[in-house]
Amino acid sequence: TVPLPRRMYLLVVVLVALVALPVVISPAADEVSPPACSSLAASDALIRDAQSYAKDFGVDVEEALCRLMLQGEIGKLGAKLEANEKDTFAGLRIQNSPDYGVIVEFTSGGEATMAPYLEEIHFASIVEVRSADVSLEHLETAQSEAMHIADSAGIRAESGIMVQDNRVELYVTDSKQFWAALHDRSLRLPHNVRVIEVEHLSRPGSKPVGATATYTA
Repeated sequence: TVPLPRRMYLLVVVLVALVALPVVISPAADEVSPPACSSLAASDALIRDAQSYAKDFGVDVEEALCRLMLQGEIGKLGAKLEANEKDTFAGLRIQNSPDYGVIVEFTSGGEATMAPYLEEIHFASIVEVRSADVSLEHLETAQSEAMHIADSAGIRAESGIMVQDNRVELYVTDSKQFWAALHDRSLRLPHNVRVIEVEHLSRPGSKPVGATATYTA
């Protein structure tokens, strides 16, 4: 499980990159908001993060603080689903805009699977269940295989799981060289893996390109 950082409102990506997200939560942000929270438990660092978040997403600092304080509980939900629903769980992510919410994806039976979990959490009103083609476990396996194939081809690469796109991204600095190496060795990448050419991979002291983004903003 990839831990949720204190500030989820982007990554990357990834992840990806995580990553412009072409997703929409049905309820409007002013209609469904995160449960009330208290700023008494907020550290100075968290308050500073909330101030930056508020500026980035056009909300007041109190709302930003509530959203950031909720991330730990959302992360626990994601970890529980990944542990208990491996066959169908395809990932969980926080969406910060255009509307705030939590998106959970399953390959099948999502509504029924989520029902008991929604009864246990106090932020069920901002959770939306969606469908995906393959499970997170499948993507993790595909990621491992893709990295092994790149290594076998003698190509340095980095990768990330793009939950919002239900795929693995493999980052290389020369895609033509990469595909030629695979062709010469009769190697094929797993399904749901996309090769992306980047200017450079991670450098010492820098954030790795394509770090796994199980939870994205």
